[in-house]
Amino acid sequence: MAAASLLTTAEGDPRAKVRMLMECHGRLVRAHGPARRAPGFAEFVDQLKKPLAELMPPGVVPGHIGSLKLLNADGTASSDLEHLAFEGPVAWDASHGFDVDREHLRSVVRAASKSHAKQSFARLTPETVQNVLFKAMKHAGEKVYVSCRDVVTAAPVQKVRAIGHLPAPLRALEVYTDIPADRSFCDRFARCPFCQWTMRVHALPGGAARFECDWPDHRDRGAVFRLVRTPSGEALKFDGDLRKPEMLPRLEPVGDYRALSYGLWLWVTIPGRFEMALADALRLLGADVEMWPFGDMYDLHVEKNGRVWRVDAKTWASMYELADEMCEAPPPGRDSYIVIPDKQAQYASLVRRAVKAQGWKVLTGPDLIAAVEAA
Repeated sequence: MAAASLLTTAEGDPRAKVRMLMECHGRLVRAHGPARRAPGFAEFVDQLKKPLAELMPPGVVPGHIGSLKLLNADGTASSDLEHLAFEGPVAWDASHGFDVDREHLRSVVRAASKSHAKQSFARLTPETVQNVLFKAMKHAGEKVYVSCRDVVTAAPVQKVRAIGHLPAPLRALEVYTDIPADRSFCDRFARCPFCQWTMRVHALPGGAARFECDWPDHRDRGAVFRLVRTPSGEALKFDGDLRKPEMLPRLEPVGDYRALSYGLWLWVTIPGRFEMALADALRLLGADVEMWPFGDMYDLHVEKNGRVWRVDAKTWASMYELADEMCEAPPPGRDSYIVIPDKQAQYASLVRRAVKAQGWKVLTGPDLIAAVEAA
């Protein structure tokens, strides 16, 4: 839907639109998985004029909407696209997370038409997914909100039989969906030992495969594994720097599990893990820590010996984009801190200069821990 919208609007920066189209194509290629041929870029653009069932991998699109087309033969927006994006469901099935997808795709389509040079589809889609979920969680009340954040942070993959016991917003929006083809091999998947989300699979010659986490820091820490065939069956072995036996993932059956989407993992699980690690370290120092206070006005409210730290933790891949985003963002009060991972410490001065006028202070995770310890 986002790709079709980009092709049918005259608004937006042309370079940004081309980049978004390429990212849309990349996502389609990943959805086909390592063992199935995906359409090339030109073929992908042309197939936007064909029924959805011909565009997407088998089993992704429910049969009753498989005949819908996003573009007319002349490349203009079809009535199906307009209905899907703006006017509500056209026989959408609310299962498999489509309710969340429909809402976030409406936002994507609107935002894509006003795209600018610094914007990317990869940034746009996860942000809108996150907003849909956060609105639902906040509507349920602060206690349920915190419970939901705990769940999606600690357990981005769930057993099917456990999903019925999750907090109501997570069940209603069905945020745990089928594990896609590019994250499975022979109907099995493996979780990253650091974030517990599904690892991407790359097929290798000879029936082997490589499993690796999408988060660069986790790959750098060793979340890269190779599937090998042994006399007793298939197994994973370490293929990076990580060598702790207890952190070697297991191959698990795809059909028994559901997982968060890429957007929710990127915008909720990854920062949530950073926030929880900070909270745990600060509590060990005797600080009182409240997570996501005042309806998630910021991430951590920290108090120790009369001092207060209002912490907004950031795990952005690009500190330049973070600086640009936060330079006009007002802090939630006095003693407000933007906290970034230690691995990005070299960018602290960049972010500090960008947000100084707003009243923010900038620290790395270890800097914050040292400041609280000294209080």
